[in-house]
Parts: sequence; structure tokens; C-alpha cells
Amino acid sequence: KNQTDSTISTMIHREGLMYFISWKDDEDVKVGELDANKIEECTLINLAVIGNIRPDWFLDKRGDDTDVQYLGDQHVYYADGAIPKLVKQWRKKDFASQYFVMSMTGNPPNKLEKDENAPVEDDMHWPLILNIPGEGFGDDSLQVYRNHQLLDDSDEDLFKLIENYEAIDGTCGDVQMGGRDDNVVGPPVLDESESIPSNLEVDPMSWVSNQITFSPIWVAPVKEMPLSVGANAQDESASPSEKSVLQVSDRITVESCFDESTSSIDMSVHFHDVEPTSEGTLPWMALGYRPTELCAMTPPDGGSTPIVLVTHEDD
Repeated sequence: KNQTDSTISTMIHREGLMYFISWKDDEDVKVGELDANKIEECTLINLAVIGNIRPDWFLDKRGDDTDVQYLGDQHVYYADGAIPKLVKQWRKKDFASQYFVMSMTGNPPNKLEKDENAPVEDDMHWPLILNIPGEGFGDDSLQVYRNHQLLDDSDEDLFKLIENYEAIDGTCGDVQMGGRDDNVVGPPVLDESESIPSNLEVDPMSWVSNQITFSPIWVAPVKEMPLSVGANAQDESASPSEKSVLQVSDRITVESCFDESTSSIDMSVHFHDVEPTSEGTLPWMALGYRPTELCAMTPPDGGSTPIVLVTHEDD
């Protein structure tokens, strides 16, 4: 719900597709609306290999080129701001140079009473406030979460809104992501000189890697230093015919060998302490080619950026 004009919009992210739903102005639409007849317009974006963000994404640094900083307890003004609320906060950095700040419930209602018969909601640490960086193409923003509730099988219709809309002959138009054309949605594409500054840039003087999840079952892997490497990313003395070894992170090592005669490169990627998925496969990887040193969410010149997608077949 937009706090400025009170309009309601709905976003549904299912596998690689993201749906955007706008509602008719003359209808009484509520948050969590299920009546597909009230939909004014539906569009979708094919995000390809980009899947759903894990609900606990902000708590750990699983993956590569990500980091997290648990900040501890803070008091904040939440929702209507009438009463301060204790929250636990995490900073989360993705592959870009900005970070998010997630504030979650510090003291659930049942923390002191410890009533064994209390509803499970009274022991939940709900997400409350998310500080979102503009990442170069917009302003920093605050997102507030309200009206929390647990879902069960009886709430299935919440996830069938698109199917119900299509059943009454509604269609969700497929649009492109990024670019400068009027028929393109998503983050605007800006030149490097047009990049909008963010106040949530990672500051080396204040950033400290601190992974605390409070998970009762998951334990952060112990970091082990490699015994030796042949040549690292800063070692440019290795001849083109030699194999260079780059430690991307404590979990991935890449060996590469460039063949001058064919202008080709042979790469071997080694995972360390990475558990396969339930299907027995390793995480997918994408190797991108950036035209500049700028690490941005969308290409500065618009369009698509060539990538090499590497996946692990289960057979």
C-alpha cells in the first residue's frame, strides 16, 4: 500500500517470473485482495535464472560476493511511531557496493511469559522495517511490514491470483526489463555520470563481517585457509601459458589457463564446503562481461549483458 496516495498494488514472484498487478480505482480493494475481477492490469517480467529471495537472506552471507553484519539490538519508531519498539538489526551487502538494513522483532510478546500454550505468532520474530539502497538508479527508501500472519493450506487462493485472473480471460503482458523505451519497465538505465548517490554505501571504516543467524539448526561453516595457490589475482607475472589460480572467496577457487593460439580460456571451478542441493546439484554460476568497472544492477548502456551460465546437471 502506497503511504502517499493509498493506492494498492500487488507483486507476485513465482520461480523466474515476476507479476505486477494494479487494481481498479472504483473497486474496494484491500491488502491481500483475492477477487481477480477487481484487477485493472497485469504485467510480468521473465527474470530467467533469478529466483525467489530466501526469507532469511538478510541474516547470512551464503553465496559469493555477499556479506552480512549483525548489529544487535536497537530501539526504533515503528509503523505509526507512537511507541518505540526493540528490534534486532542486520546489514546485508549483495554484489554491489551498497547494503540493506533489516530490522526484525526483538522481543516477541511471549518472550517474558514463556507460555507453552501461547499461539505460535507470539513467538515469531517478524520483519518490521527494511532500509533499501537506491543502487544507483533511485532514491534510498524505507519499507515497513505490517499485518503479519502465518499462512496455511486454507490460504491457497493467495497464490492462485494469476490463475484466477487468466480463468476469466485476463492476460499478463510480458514486458522487458531495463532500457530507455516507454514500453520497458524495471530500474531505469543511467549513464555512469547520471548515477544517483546512495547513503547506504559500504564504508570500510564501519563495515565488519559478523554472521549471526540465531538459527537452532544451521551453523556457519568454519573458514579454513588454503594450503597454497599457484598464482593469485594480483600476480601478473605468470606467463599466458601457465595456469593461474584465483581464490574468489573462502568457498570457491577458480583455475584458468589461456591458450594464445586459439584465444580461448579453460576454466575449472572448485567448490569448498558447499553442500549440494536436495537434487544433488551444485549452485549455478554466471560469468558476466562488464564494459566498465561499474558494478550496477542494470547495464549502463541499456539492453542485455552477455553472460556465460554454468549449471550442474543431476545426471
